Amino acid sequence: MVEVVTSKDFDEFKKGVENRLDANEKRLDANEKKIEELIKDVEKRHESLKADLKKAVKALNTRIDDVEESSKSFVVRLKEAITPPKIEAPRE
Repeated sequence: MVEVVTSKDFDEFKKGVENRLDANEKRLDANEKKIEELIKDVEKRHESLKADLKKAVKALNTRIDDVEESSKSFVVRLKEAITPPKIEAPRE
């Protein structure tokens, strides 16, 4: 069965399709802008977190160095305290 469509009906259909395409393109553009803004925000936060992490690692390493130095000093003092003094043989 064949349905006959007038040029007026076809033009209305065509305009409806074009309007939907335009609306979809606008939505896509808006979504693309939102995604770009989100990406920029994430990149900005990433850089900020990297800087914070770098500071934290530096502080942690400094603290580790301080503790190691303190421990070495403690160990040396402990060894000195528990090691009996050497008795030197008298010289003849």
